[in-house]
Parts: sequence; C-alpha cells; structure tokens
Amino acid sequence: MNEIERVLEGILFLADNPLTVEELSLGTGYSSGEIESALRLLQSHFEPRGVQLKEIAGGWRLQTADDLFEALERFVNAGNIAKLTPAALETLAVIAYKQPVSRGQISAIRGVNVESVIRTLEVRELIEVKEIQDGNHLLGTTDLFLERFGLKSLDELPPIVEFLPDIQSDSLNLD
Repeated sequence: MNEIERVLEGILFLADNPLTVEELSLGTGYSSGEIESALRLLQSHFEPRGVQLKEIAGGWRLQTADDLFEALERFVNAGNIAKLTPAALETLAVIAYKQPVSRGQISAIRGVNVESVIRTLEVRELIEVKEIQDGNHLLGTTDLFLERFGLKSLDELPPIVEFLPDIQSDSLNLD
C-alpha cells in the first residue's frame, strides 16, 4: 500500500460524511486523478472485507459491508439492552405496558423516584413524551424501543402475567 492510499484510508476512517474527490484532493495536495485511482485501488482491497469503501451520495466513505447488517444489528442491540440497569429495565417495562404514563404514576408503581432513570431512557431515545395532560408529561416508548427489542408493535409485548405467575391476570390493574 502506498502513501496516498494510507492517507486516504486514514481520512476516510475519520470522516463522518462521504467525501468528494475534490475535497480529498484539496485536503491532501494530491491531484484528482491520483485520488480517483487510489480510491479505486482501495475499493478493490476492501471488497472482500467487513468494511468496504463505497461511492455514495456524491462522495466516498468507509462503511460496513451490506451483507453483515443482521449480524451487526444483533451485536448492537444486544449491547444496548445489556447495558440498561435493572432499574432502567423495570421503568421501561412500566412505561411499555402502561403508556401513556406520567412520572408520578411510574414512581408510584415502582415505589421509588424514577427521574434519573427516565432521563437515561430519554437520552437513549427509548422513551419520549407522547402527550401533555393537565400539565403532566405522559411518556411512551419510541420506535427505537421497538427496534431494539425486536418488536413490530406494542401488541407483540408478551402478556405481563408470564412474568408474574403467582398473580391472576384479572387482579392486575394495568388499565
């Protein structure tokens, strides 16, 4: 691998957006022809790998190979769910099953202050304000929540009775 290829690889690794040949030429001092040739060579080097060099949106960028989408999605989803604390998972479950629900209702159900946990879930974009009623922000889950938990809709949530085998479903007040 020659110096221009190494430079381009490093720049493309750092870039957030696709970069045009002109941008790469201006930033490196190499001619557009040299950049174009080096990009095509780099593209062929990356072809069989998990990271590929793609020409998209009028520029060039490094990205994961298209055929790895499912494996990468499983990896990312498993990591994000596993990093939630038990308190966050409990709060998320209350919101998922009772939505739209207020912070006060969540605190009453859990028996603890849930403000910091709610902030964490909002930052992770798993919950959001669905409506405002009598000055209360009512929370619900987001599409990202459905995606992370592999659900098409909230209708696919398992019945809560499965998690509480000693309680009769008609004794639960989830409405």
